[in-house]
Amino acid sequence: MEQTLSQYEKLMQAPHLLDDDELEEAFEKFDIPFETRMDILARRAKFVIKNPISAKAYAALARFQFEEVERLIELQTKMQERNIRVA
Repeated sequence: MEQTLSQYEKLMQAPHLLDDDELEEAFEKFDIPFETRMDILARRAKFVIKNPISAKAYAALARFQFEEVERLIELQTKMQERNIRVA
């Protein structure tokens, strides 16, 4: 039981500590609704994806914020055209 609680706490509070397989297993095990899954994936993105603009775009996509995704893609394109890198 303690292990299950630990996995649930990681899922809800620190999803970046779970690898992809553990994350999927936890989603199934705890019957996490789709909307909550997307929110968890959005929060996880900033830790897993190294490029901050890509991480924000992924998070916006997971939250169905399509205008924000488009804005970030345009920003990324302009930055690439000007050889600007984000650390």
